[in-house]
Amino acid sequence: MLKCNSDGKFTILVTADPQCDNDSQWAEAARELEILIERAKPDFVLINGDMETNNRVTGEGWATLIAPLTECAIPWATTNGNHDPYDPSIDRIYTDYADCLNEKVSPDDPDYEPERPVNYRLPVYANDGRTVVFAIYGMDSGMDRIGWNWDGFTEKQLAWYKRQSDALKAENGGKPVTSLMCCHIPFEEVKTMDILHGVCHENVTCTGGSFNRGTMQTILAQGDVKIAVFGHSHNINRVGKKDGIILAYAGKISSGSYHDEFARGGRIITFHQDTPEAFATSWLGTMETSEDQPEVSL
Repeated sequence: MLKCNSDGKFTILVTADPQCDNDSQWAEAARELEILIERAKPDFVLINGDMETNNRVTGEGWATLIAPLTECAIPWATTNGNHDPYDPSIDRIYTDYADCLNEKVSPDDPDYEPERPVNYRLPVYANDGRTVVFAIYGMDSGMDRIGWNWDGFTEKQLAWYKRQSDALKAENGGKPVTSLMCCHIPFEEVKTMDILHGVCHENVTCTGGSFNRGTMQTILAQGDVKIAVFGHSHNINRVGKKDGIILAYAGKISSGSYHDEFARGGRIITFHQDTPEAFATSWLGTMETSEDQPEVSL
């Protein structure tokens, strides 16, 4: 169970794109993750896709990466990116850890997607353990592309999210529960958001064309997701606002990604159980070339 601490606070760390292809990169990613843990002191960590370039995560490599989490008994989860489509054997590497909170949509669910079943909603409770005050969605954004248009959520995934959102809203007396959504490939709206902070040292690539099946419109209609955090673009750590939602990049860890000198770090989301809608997000770097960002909120 995820729940706020004795002071009523909860801190989330999201990073992405380690793309570790050898032992030294796994160790490098672990050191950077340790730096982020020491700086942010998170209650939960989410690694937002692209763990290894060729989808060949090994038990030894993964154990190296998450050692800082295991040592501190910090619960964690992952999402699948375009370099790591769902593989049952790799999924078992993750879920064999007691602190892994990954969940899969049941094959009996009407909106089950066999090629991308790892979609989940994690409730965060108040420190009394009784009331859900926040929710975290982890979603698989697929791996296909046509030109510069990348994949996104399927219609079934959006239907699944809507049912989860509606159920939580009903449990909350008809009021949407403030939520974070994490997926690897950015929403198309990152192209038109009002940019607040961060760097961009590459072309913006995101969901687009026929792959955009109305994710942002669905989220806006539900009224619960107020911040979405992405990976995928290794040289971008921007944060901005679009239609009352914060859209942000997580940043990356390790030199496994191209142009490794930029955007090395992770995104922090903090809130208090009494006012979760007043959450704030900042960004912390792990290298001198990766400058911290101040907090922003809605």
